[in-house]
Formats: sequence, structure tokens, C-alpha cells
Amino acid sequence: MKTNYFVFYKSNNRNILDILTSISVFFLILGFVVFLHERIFIIAVQAFFLIVMTIRLFFVKFKVNSFQTWSFLFFVFSISSSIWANTSSVAVTTSISFLQVAAVGNFLVLFADNETKLNYIKKIFIFSTLILIVRLLATSPIDTFLSMRFGAISGTEDLFNPNEVGRILVFSSLLTISLINKRSHLSLVICLLSVFAFFLIFTGSRSSILIYLLMILWLISKVLVKKKLILISLPIIVLLIFSFYFFFTKIPIVYSVIGNRIESFMGLLSGDTVDSSTISRLNLLKNGILFFAEKPLLGYGIGNYIELVSIGLYSHNNYLELLVGGGGVGLIIYYSLYLSLFSHMKKQRKMTDYSIVLFLIFSLLYFDLISVSYYSEISSLILTIVYAYAIMPRDFVYIRYTNSGLIRSNVMYVNNNQINGGSI
Repeated sequence: MKTNYFVFYKSNNRNILDILTSISVFFLILGFVVFLHERIFIIAVQAFFLIVMTIRLFFVKFKVNSFQTWSFLFFVFSISSSIWANTSSVAVTTSISFLQVAAVGNFLVLFADNETKLNYIKKIFIFSTLILIVRLLATSPIDTFLSMRFGAISGTEDLFNPNEVGRILVFSSLLTISLINKRSHLSLVICLLSVFAFFLIFTGSRSSILIYLLMILWLISKVLVKKKLILISLPIIVLLIFSFYFFFTKIPIVYSVIGNRIESFMGLLSGDTVDSSTISRLNLLKNGILFFAEKPLLGYGIGNYIELVSIGLYSHNNYLELLVGGGGVGLIIYYSLYLSLFSHMKKQRKMTDYSIVLFLIFSLLYFDLISVSYYSEISSLILTIVYAYAIMPRDFVYIRYTNSGLIRSNVMYVNNNQINGGSI
């Protein structure tokens, strides 16, 4: 019997606090994905979430983990940077922004202590992405829908950014794939991936589309290798690459949104003319390198890149933003979490979704090249999901009998209680 994809979270003997916790997690993620720029709503759901989770601390045992240690160290460094910052108030404000997302992330890590709860978070993120699509469609004039980048439509310019929407669609696609197992509704999974891919194309986000295409190529190559068709995998991948290029550049409606942006990027590689967006990012990169060279150890204070450039833009690069704001010390402290993450991931190598989670980590590191993420709510959510997965205890795999035959399932132990792995 197949498990219902839309049953978010089942648990026996749930009390009022458990129910409130589930509700607070649901509205928090929904708010971050769909209503992030509705400040009153976000403040309300964050306050509700933090209150419920704080109360929960008195009833649930927990141990200090590296995520908490990392959050504390980076916050202390960030707030301390206000002492030597170019503009102290900016360093303080940015540090508080980081503290807000770090607090949420730490509580979510404590909440997701088994696979059922972790899958609950994943499903809410996917569901919220669908709601985001509906919201954007509802505010998009029909006559401009396919002629403008999805997310940059009339009436929402101040609320959504096409690149941000693109990243959300990519993350939802990866989370959808991570939920696949032998009992999955594959037709529903394919439908979701197709919907996400369609709207992703019309965001015109080159970085997000590239990650999605790499994901598709990786999945196809993985299947071919598993079926021992290694010799034909390379020709198939090359054929797919040319097919994608033809699709993006030869179909007028697609070309107007993303094809011309791809050609502009290719122009950068070949030395030809590039678009203004690429030129702007290159200038920001050059300026950032010069700023870092002047103060390589501690930088100009967290969040101070925007104060140093005359045009008033942030760096559009998390690595550069940290190097300029916190110097080499700030960069090392922030990315030390990823070292801990990879260390924990070694224990999960036998899990079927291990490779897709690694791809999620790669996606986070890749998106850091073109966006500032250390105080981003969306990036924090994905980082939390990955970290919760990495530290989750798993003991062995067992075979159980059902009416439909043998099913191979994961088993884990949390506080000496056996919990079956969740599925969709």
C-alpha cells in the first residue's frame, strides 16, 4: 500500500505541545517561502515558533551539537566586528539578522530528530513552493506572463526576485527527489518536478537553471551506470546538452526569457559583449578583491561591503561578502560548519538518498557564488535540513513483510526508541 504524499506528519500519542510545534513549523516555513516580505506576518509566525520551541526545551532532552556551537561562534565574531567596522550600526544590524535565522535553524535541528519529522519539513517546503507559484500566477497579468521573468511580474517587484524564486524551485526539486523510495507515487513526483522545471525556465535565472540541468544529467547518468550502460552514458549526456541548448536558444518564447541571457554568459567566456548584469557582478567582484586585500584578517565589519562601494550594492557573492566584512577569520568560521557537515555525512554513505543530499550541499555552495546567504532564511532552511539529515542516528537496515511483499526500510534509534524511516 502506497503512502499518501500529502499526509505531512503522523505520530502516535501526540500531546498539545506536539500539535503546536507542528503548526508553528508549518507556518514558519510557509512564511519564509511565500510571505517572506510580509513583515508583520513573518514577525508573528517567528514569534509563535520561537515561543513554542522555547517551551518545548523544558520537555525534550537535547545535546549541544556543532550547529549550535557554530551559530554562537559566528554571531560572537559578527557582533564583535562592530568594534572595528567601517559602519558599526550595519555590523550590528547584520549580526542580528544572522542571529534570527540561526535561532530558527537551531530549533529546527532539535525538532527534526527523526526521519519522519525531517520529511515533514521537506514536504512543507515543497507545499509552500506550490503556494508561491499560485500566488505569483494570481498576481501576474495574463498578457505579460510569458514575456517577463517569473517573479519579476507587475505588482510584485518589491516582493520577489526571479533569481530567488529560481533557487526555491531548485531546492524544492531536490527535496522532492530526496523523498523518493519504492513506495512513492512516482507519477506525482514526476508531475511536481515538471511543474517546478516549467516555472524555473521562465524565472530566467541562469544559475538555478544550470543547477537543475546538472541535476537531470546526474540522475540520468546515475541510472545508466546502475544499469551498466556506462559506454552509452557519455553520448546520451552530450546529446541532452545540445538538446537543452537548442530548446533555450531556438524557441522564441523561451529565448526571450532565458536564451538571450545564456548567450550573454557564453559571450563572457568567449570574450564577446556581455549584458549589464554580468558587467555589474564582475565589477563588484573586482572591488571586493581589492577591499579584502586591504584588510585580509578581520575585514571591514560584517555587512559593510555595501558601505564601501559608491553605487550602494552588496557583493552578490557570499564568499566575497564574508571576506570583505569578516576577513579570512570570518570566512573560516562560517564555512567551518560545512567541514563538520561533511564529517557527519560520512556516516550516511549507505543511505539511498545520500547522493541527493550531497547535491543539495553542492547547490548551497554554488549559489553562494552568486548570492549572499549567511542571513538568508531560505538558505538557512536548506542548511538546517541537510545538517539534521547528517547528524541523524541510523543503525541498520531491516526487511519487513507486508501484504504487498518485502519492503526494505531504514531503522534508527532516538533516545532508545525505535522509529521507522519516513516515506512519501
